Parts: sequence; C-alpha cells; structure tokens
Amino acid sequence: MLDGTGDIATTVLPVATMSDLAAQNDNLEFIEVPSHATLYVWMNNEKAPFDDQAFRRAVRMASDKNRVMIEGWQGFAIPASEGPVPRALGQWYNAEIEPVAFDVEAARAVLEEAGYGWDSSGKLHLPAN
Repeated sequence: MLDGTGDIATTVLPVATMSDLAAQNDNLEFIEVPSHATLYVWMNNEKAPFDDQAFRRAVRMASDKNRVMIEGWQGFAIPASEGPVPRALGQWYNAEIEPVAFDVEAARAVLEEAGYGWDSSGKLHLPAN
C-alpha cells in the first residue's frame, strides 16, 4: 500500500493505523463501507461463574458498548445490537429485543441479589453455595 502497488485492501490494518497512514501519505485513502461483520464475546456458560444467569446478566449490564466502539474501533463502528444478528442485516434483525442499558450499579444489585459479595479490596466473590 505504501509504495503504490496495491489498489485495494480490506480489513487488513487496525483502525488507528489506517487513520495515521492516511494522514501521512497523500496516495492513500481510506473509506468507510458498511459491513455485516460482527465480533462476539462468548462465555462458556457451563463453567462457573458463567453458568449463573444472574452473573451473565450483570456482565451484560456492566458492559459499555459505546465505550467499546470508541476505544476499540476509534468510532469506526456502530455499537453492538442486542442478540447475535447485527442491525445492518435489516429484516433479520429483531428490533423488538429490549435493549440492556449500561448500568454498573444495577449490575451490582443483580449480583448482590444473587448472593455475590465483595471483599475489602473490591474483589468480587462467588456466592457461598
């Protein structure tokens, strides 16, 4: 790309690198093109604590999708949708899925109700059972 022999490339560089290269090289141009690509975070819900629905719900509530978009993709993304189908897939996306708000205090309350606790240094501890 730098020596001008490449005509086009897709998803080969981190976003920050693309922005830096475009600013430093007049012969490079980076354009945004909608994509159906999706990155997932999977939890092994057969192993503790991920086998606990309350824990998984709290993790989701404490996950800031906008922060991931800004810090992970430098704003070159749209926040994740609810469920496994991205909004960009239009008719296949279920817009009726209730959004989960980013709320750390609500997540903490879910954990407390499920029997989780914290030690004096703030480390989360599993319920006694």
